[in-house]
Parts: sequence; structure tokens; C-alpha cells
Amino acid sequence: MKFRPKYRRENKDMFLELTPLIDVVFLLLIFFMVSTTFTDINTGINITLPESAVKELPQEREVIVSITKQKNIYINRKKVSNENFENKLSDKLKELKKYNVIIKADKSLSYGIIVEIMSKAKDAGALELDIATDEKE
Repeated sequence: MKFRPKYRRENKDMFLELTPLIDVVFLLLIFFMVSTTFTDINTGINITLPESAVKELPQEREVIVSITKQKNIYINRKKVSNENFENKLSDKLKELKKYNVIIKADKSLSYGIIVEIMSKAKDAGALELDIATDEKE
């Protein structure tokens, strides 16, 4: 039995093909961009919500009223004064054609302030009022 020696072709112009590598990098970039989760709409407003066992419903262009510890009132992340609250909320409800208002109030606030805001929201045209909470662990 006779073995023939294998001859290797010598190619001095070998180089790495970058096109498939770039394609894979772009596919990974797109995958991570699509799979990224985004934070809550009220990231700039510091509110500590009370806890509840009921899960929050998905938000679709909702009207969210946020009240901070310092009694600052926000409608969808825009600060409003207590005097203008009812007019601004009425305008926002008509603009979005939604009559459900979600109230996110800091748990350290007194009950009276929240009831006052709920009353003004009803006067502004809100048909349903929901109170946002954090999930219990």
C-alpha cells in the first residue's frame, strides 16, 4: 500500500471575509433592540405606590394623573397646577377620547387630597377612575 503525499495549495492572498461577520452583528443588534423592554411612562416622577395583589391592566393611550409627595400634580407627565387641573384633564380626555383615568398617588399622601383629585376628575368628565398600585412580592 503506497501513500501519496498530500500537496497543499499555497495561497498567499488569504483574507478574512467581513461581509458575513457584519451581517451577523447587525442581526444581533436588531434582535436586542426588538427584545428590549422599556420603562414606565412616569420615569421622571418620583412616586412610591402602595402594594396590591391585583395586577395592573395594560395601558393604551391612557390618561394618567400622578400626584407626588410634594402634592405636585401631573397629567401624562405634564405638570399642572391644582387650579388648572380640572380644565387640563377635561381637554386631555376630549383629545384622547378616553374617559378612564388612572390615578398614581404616593402612598404617604393623605386620603383627603386623593379624594379631592378624584372628585375633580369626575367633574372633568372621567367615567371611570382606577388607582395604580405596585404588586406584592
